[in-house]
Amino acid sequence: MKPQQVREYLKKIVKSEQILTDPEDLYAYSFEKIFEKQKLAPDTVVKTLSPREVKKILELAKNKGFTVIKRSEAISCQSIKKPLVLLDDVPPPELKRAPSKKDEVTEILKEIREKGHGSPRNLVLALKALFLEKNLVKCQECRICSGYCTVASFFEGVETWSSKGRTLIIKALQNGELPITKKVVDILYTCTECGLCFAQCFENLEVTKPYWQLDIK
Repeated sequence: MKPQQVREYLKKIVKSEQILTDPEDLYAYSFEKIFEKQKLAPDTVVKTLSPREVKKILELAKNKGFTVIKRSEAISCQSIKKPLVLLDDVPPPELKRAPSKKDEVTEILKEIREKGHGSPRNLVLALKALFLEKNLVKCQECRICSGYCTVASFFEGVETWSSKGRTLIIKALQNGELPITKKVVDILYTCTECGLCFAQCFENLEVTKPYWQLDIK
């Protein structure tokens, strides 16, 4: 069965916007801890909103012969049959109050904006100054990471639109793994600079240092 056929069946269970197939979404979810050893990547991601949807999709996979992996569960040693569908059945994390570091982060982002990044190269350099590879190492310490973000709730908690998703998209840009598209720009610039991701995940990292103080190669 081809991925497109699977997606047509999925549309009978969930809304179309819950079925994620864009390269940006698949890239963001391909870094799940459960894929680390298997070196796999999903063909489709489904953001499920209820146990009922999860149950129906699992029944569909059993009947149609494709593989479904729940984000909240580890992958067993069973053989993986393509297409591979990842169910994001993890609720968004509870948002906590951000510390005063928000002002510091806002000032840095403001300065970068004022310097301008009209070209793709300048955009990547500016973002790279804030989010280095070491962020991703810390992200991978968690088996299930849901990026703390005040914006993600407006996108049903899809990880692409969370702090985690934005960090991974930046990684893809600086490594040339994704092109700059309208969706990439929308993902990055929906950040409200609330500082919540710094409060929960990046507190001890160097993302708040001005770019001229960072060792960027």
